[in-house]
Amino acid sequence: MHDWLPRRRRVRTICRRVVPVAAAVLAAAVPSAAHAQALATAVHVVGDSVVVVNPPFGNGTVRVTRPDALTGKPVVIGQYSGLNNSPGPFTVNTTTPTALSPDGDCWQAGALSQGLTPDIRPGDTVTFTSQQGAPGGGASSTSVTVPADGPDGARGPIPSCSSIAPFAQNAVTAGPKSIGGGPVEVSGVSQPLATGVSSAITDGAHSTAPVDVAPNADGSWSASVPAAQVETLANGSLTVNPVFAVPDVSTGAPAHIVGDTISLQKSSAGQAGGAGSQSPTGKSARPRVSRLRAQSRISLASARRNGLRASFVVPDGARVVDVRLVLARHTVLRRVVAAATAGKRQTVRLRGAALRRVLRRGRYTLAVSAGATRGSLGTAVTSPIVVA
Repeated sequence: MHDWLPRRRRVRTICRRVVPVAAAVLAAAVPSAAHAQALATAVHVVGDSVVVVNPPFGNGTVRVTRPDALTGKPVVIGQYSGLNNSPGPFTVNTTTPTALSPDGDCWQAGALSQGLTPDIRPGDTVTFTSQQGAPGGGASSTSVTVPADGPDGARGPIPSCSSIAPFAQNAVTAGPKSIGGGPVEVSGVSQPLATGVSSAITDGAHSTAPVDVAPNADGSWSASVPAAQVETLANGSLTVNPVFAVPDVSTGAPAHIVGDTISLQKSSAGQAGGAGSQSPTGKSARPRVSRLRAQSRISLASARRNGLRASFVVPDGARVVDVRLVLARHTVLRRVVAAATAGKRQTVRLRGAALRRVLRRGRYTLAVSAGATRGSLGTAVTSPIVVA
């Protein structure tokens, strides 16, 4: 007789889950709702999420493109289509899936077998195209090139989208900080559906021959650039450039895109020494925190109220400390701070609105790494955390 009451409760529950996530991303992208009303359609990129302000009513599509590393033609690396039937913004990767909207606004599969959340980088182009639904309505398009100093935001999918659209990250993640001779070993990650990785090292004027490898099933890969190739490069700062063979999300056609690079320092053989030099095994000797302490189990209410705490001993040579909260191999929250005195215990706390926005019940990993700079972090020390 009163079966409408449970439905009203479900609607209120859905609103409580959906509104805070979208509102937080929108707040980072747009100064105020009143200001937004005075603007034309605009595209804002925050981390790997997109907010389109003042979109026309009707069907809309967001696409992220990056130039093909071989041809220069645009390659679609992320896509989302939906209907805008409200005066609010058109969003991607901000809204938790619900019973009424099972996929939320997670990035979509397009022509591929699964959805992918693109790793949006500076220089990528994000385009919103709308097809107005009113009779006689035409198409319009608004684009933005992602700047190097764009708004900070979480990389990868929001937690509830990770199973629907996993992170399409393509990057070199590890290698020696300095080299003096011998082959250079590098490793990294590649997105789902990637078929190959080609790595080369350049001094800005000359490059080594590309080394081609196939990624493992989990997306990890490693490559060795021969010593004879490295010796032809000038001493000084070198860059490891990776190119990934991936399908275009829109068409499924084979394409090649550049991923995140790393830098290393080359000196004459036998002269590479000091902090960060190679160990006898050829690996870079980077600082690593020790004696990590973290609460292994915590209630969701307590974690949201008091935050999550990591306590560790600072290693020699560390100037920065990187603390990450990881869910299913994806970083959902990150904090980088200045390192305390070497040999002393330091405590870093993840807390506040950023934590409350992403934290849900589940099994997480707290990962702590240290280094001389953000780009030269040592191996992370981890601790599991159950949020109940």
